[in-house]
Amino acid sequence: MEITVSKLILRQWRQFESIELDLSSQITVITGSNGAGKSTVLSILNKHYGFDRTYIGFPKSAAERLISRKSISGRGFSEFIRKIETEPTEIIGRISYSNNSEAHIVAPHQTSTNYGVEIRGQADVSGTHIEPSAPSNLYRGLTDQNFHPPTFESIAQTAHGNAAQLYQGEQEQGRGSFDHLKSSLVKMALFGYGNDAVQPIPELQNAYEEFQEVLRIVLPAEIGFIGFTVDLPEVILITKSGNFLLEGCSGGLIKVILISWQLFLATRRKRSLLVTMDEPENNLHPSMQRSLIPNLVTAFKECKFIIATHSPFIISSSELSKVYAFRFNESISALDARKVVSAEVSDFERAGTASEILREVLGLESTMPKWIDRTYDSIIEKYRFEDPSKETLKKLHEDLMNSGLERKYPNALEAIFK
Repeated sequence: MEITVSKLILRQWRQFESIELDLSSQITVITGSNGAGKSTVLSILNKHYGFDRTYIGFPKSAAERLISRKSISGRGFSEFIRKIETEPTEIIGRISYSNNSEAHIVAPHQTSTNYGVEIRGQADVSGTHIEPSAPSNLYRGLTDQNFHPPTFESIAQTAHGNAAQLYQGEQEQGRGSFDHLKSSLVKMALFGYGNDAVQPIPELQNAYEEFQEVLRIVLPAEIGFIGFTVDLPEVILITKSGNFLLEGCSGGLIKVILISWQLFLATRRKRSLLVTMDEPENNLHPSMQRSLIPNLVTAFKECKFIIATHSPFIISSSELSKVYAFRFNESISALDARKVVSAEVSDFERAGTASEILREVLGLESTMPKWIDRTYDSIIEKYRFEDPSKETLKKLHEDLMNSGLERKYPNALEAIFK
């Protein structure tokens, strides 16, 4: 059985006060505001399978100059400096694995702007990471093709390398993820089936057909995906609503196809994977956000998914998921920085409407547009010092109704006459 992660703990590092995540479920969803550290958690897990990033922070040598001798004085200050000088690293957290082993997450005391973390005792976890970036669907014909028959392994290795380079912020080498998909489908179709003069390669034929089966599960039902056909040099989608060039699909549709392609290639090498996804909702219509994760779980049953998202539709999309909200705690004083803690979200909280999830889980005070907020506030102020007579209540209701805010009438009554 493949080893995977089961728990992650972070303490007193970067923006984190205390993070504790049970990762034993098939789907773990992490949500929270920008800057709360969702992507940072994913980046630690991604180190297991070669997706590595450095961190950017305030150098310790500069931070030390800001330390007040009033808060760390005398022997305490000396001990603080001695520790930094004699102990170059510190344990910031722990990862537990499904085989009951544990690893320590170790970070250096920052002496430079860029630094990395180390996982000591890291287990051998197979996985892949899905970036949030949207692919370009500009038309690019296939040129200078090397039409030597590929192996499936070479196709999978190239895809993994492209994904890792994208994650690390490097320029993609060769054709990149979209062109790799297109050229691979052409080669699978040509060499997989063969002809009177070319011997077929069953491995490529099987992969070509199995990927189409995956897309029939993952793509939205309303698309009515039937399959691919190749009309050199083009790849054409055959659907119940018409036929389209691969580049002619919407950005959201291409993104789902590329996610499916990356996972398909990775899981044909090892079926049980840890899959991290950062903001998969980007470029997707809300209906696709609702169906994406359940469909991926159906298509890739042996994978474990850990997802960072802002989308209420992804937060609530599967009853299998365990959801954590990263929230900033309250500062003890004006001089203290607010730190991030984790809180598990109940089934009740994530079973609400999109607006309720945005308010209760993501902490958004209002889901109304800003200009509607201002209109509502002005109506509240207009009646704040009025007596709660029948005439006053009637006028209040009329003002709210004329502004399209009739549903806010109970809230307005509470705000004015509490």
